[in-house]
Amino acid sequence: AESSAGAGRRLRDREPVSEQDAIAAQGTAPFTEQSLAEDLRALGVGREMVVLVHSSLSALGWVCGGPVAVVRALLWALGADGTLVMPAHSGGLSDPSLWRSPPAPAAW
Repeated sequence: AESSAGAGRRLRDREPVSEQDAIAAQGTAPFTEQSLAEDLRALGVGREMVVLVHSSLSALGWVCGGPVAVVRALLWALGADGTLVMPAHSGGLSDPSLWRSPPAPAAW
């Protein structure tokens, strides 16, 4: 097994990857706002629906327009009367006194 120091060195020594190379490595055409919206509709996302989305943006691969394009595609697929719900979990917005696993130090 490689040490974490060895893994860090290996990552640090890599050549920078251009955006074009990252897209080419994906193996498919890059996603766009329009292609994502069309795919969402094909999956059954329709107007006036309530959709809860919890996703890993990196799992999509490279998206032209980034996270904004993904959200805009979802909103387009839902239409003006649809509802998009997305969790915004953050450990920075919680009360440490309520943490149980692991518990927060009493000094916090």
